[in-house]
Amino acid sequence: MKKIATITFSIICMSLVATKPSFAMPIQWLGNGNYYDLVSGFYYWTDANKAASESTYLGFSGHLATLTSSAEETWLKTTFGNLDGYLLGGTDMETEGVWTWVTGETWDYTAWRSEEPNDGAYGNVTEDYLQFHPAGGGWNDIGDYNSPGNVSGYIVEYESRNGSNAVPEPATMLLFGVGLTGMAFRKSDRRES
Repeated sequence: MKKIATITFSIICMSLVATKPSFAMPIQWLGNGNYYDLVSGFYYWTDANKAASESTYLGFSGHLATLTSSAEETWLKTTFGNLDGYLLGGTDMETEGVWTWVTGETWDYTAWRSEEPNDGAYGNVTEDYLQFHPAGGGWNDIGDYNSPGNVSGYIVEYESRNGSNAVPEPATMLLFGVGLTGMAFRKSDRRES
């Protein structure tokens, strides 16, 4: 009976650890030590920016991803696959045509798709936010009014400051505790035999 209780307890603990929203869990890029996570679904840029800036992972604060080099962009695409339509942390809301990152980092690297940014060249609209173009091929400026077909989700970047973990990952600690508990039950079963 103790064995069944131990197995049941272990399964419950494992299912709690396995429950994680969005893309399984953030992945670290060793190029800068930061972690990245995809959140899929339709979001307005302002809502995605707010949600990303309120996110934390391992004690690190999140923000919409800021791509400051081709190496960073290549790593993201290689790691996560198709990023067409995903929102990024760039905006020219304060001064039209002057793009800035939400973090205040220097805007040195760009990967605009041909004819972008065009600030809504196809109508009387304003496009002040950055995304990977929904049809691929580079970056796109987008408004905060777009239809679900134009947005796939957003990318959260968690600043690790120095590339080291601030706190141990909670799932790791939980698994360690479950393992110790299992070993204790196993040891007590052997004594009873």
